[in-house]
Amino acid sequence: MTRWKRLLYYLVINVIVSASTMLAVLILWDKLHPGNEIKPQLAQLNPLNQTATITPLITLPSETPTLKPTQSVQAYTVQEGETLGEIAMRFDISMDDLIELNGIGDPDNVGAGTVILVPKGNNIKEEQMREGGIPPTVTPAPGDTNGFIMIDRVVGAGDFRTEFVLVRGTGSGEISLKGWTLEDDDGNRFVFPQLTLFQDGAVAVHTASGMDTVVDLYWDLDHAVWDSGDPVILSDANGNVRATYRVP
Repeated sequence: MTRWKRLLYYLVINVIVSASTMLAVLILWDKLHPGNEIKPQLAQLNPLNQTATITPLITLPSETPTLKPTQSVQAYTVQEGETLGEIAMRFDISMDDLIELNGIGDPDNVGAGTVILVPKGNNIKEEQMREGGIPPTVTPAPGDTNGFIMIDRVVGAGDFRTEFVLVRGTGSGEISLKGWTLEDDDGNRFVFPQLTLFQDGAVAVHTASGMDTVVDLYWDLDHAVWDSGDPVILSDANGNVRATYRVP
């Protein structure tokens, strides 16, 4: 019995010595390495030491929008057979801007005689035409009601099967177009036959072949004449330029 008690005492002493030795080693290690393993972990958990990515609630535009200056406008009366697209092209304005300018709800309901607003000064002027090689038109003498005529538009430019030039009378009298010519700057020339253009009347000069009527004349060509940027020159029988136009 005494021998077992002695072994128990030795065992307890060994446990105490081992625990004391381990505690001493841990204390010494802690003094030599004060929290190096713990502090980095705490630093990672500290939000003040992290760079946060903040998503803004409102995204600001990268560019400051440019405000459009107030634009001068003028009244324009829609002619028979004229579309808003053609008017927009003539006055150098987009179709959407023209509709917005006039507050048009249904573009298809804008017919002849309707007065709309268009940009002032954007229509093709004689001075601009002269710069592009188009000769100036002759100003009719006072009382010469037969001299008012215009090239209204060019439709289907580039396709000889569909293209035509619409010539419209704007005076109060009648105009005899016999011997008048319609030409471009490449030497293509159409000579009008005997034809009287009445007040507010119009005649279409088609490039392709067909049967002439009082409202349709045919050039009988197998190639297109008009291209974008081409001048269209209408001259009377004496060679005086009476109207000019540039294909959009």
